[in-house]
Amino acid sequence: MAGLTARIQLVSNALILLGDQPISSLTEDRTGATLGANLFENTYLAMLQNHRWRFASKSQELARLSSKPSTNYSYAFALPADILYGFNGDSRNYEIFGDEIHCNSETFRLEYVRRVEEDRLPAYFAKALEYNLAAQFAIPLTGDIDKGSYYAKVFNNEIRKAKFTDSTQYPEVAVQDSPYTDIRY
Repeated sequence: MAGLTARIQLVSNALILLGDQPISSLTEDRTGATLGANLFENTYLAMLQNHRWRFASKSQELARLSSKPSTNYSYAFALPADILYGFNGDSRNYEIFGDEIHCNSETFRLEYVRRVEEDRLPAYFAKALEYNLAAQFAIPLTGDIDKGSYYAKVFNNEIRKAKFTDSTQYPEVAVQDSPYTDIRY
């Protein structure tokens, strides 16, 4: 699946789950295509922003801006253009102001979640996205609140499994010896 084709396939799969016919374009004159065209992007971005997905994570040294920030910090850095949300900076003391990060470090590396093209999604995430779309499409498409509730429950189960699968994509962090943990065990 490539780009728009992948998006159409994800929307079509959600429609099939609801007993509707698949679509070949988001511009078709059908309720399913209209729902997909209007609800897909925000649904997808919201799912990406709800977890530190390893497949969508990126680490980048940020470009320092030449002007001094108007805050109590010494340096300002431009946020990456593809950022959805930042979750870890290499400085403990920083704040985000608009499209800048302000801190007192001369350099700044940020780990963040970015938008990934739909054709690059792992199967565990794509499946959860399909169920999320089905839950949102259910009432406008079928008028059946029970179908909406059913697919919302299925989505909640799938997203839990997807988060677990995604979280196992990197090695475990070993517990460090510490007097606090020593007395517990």
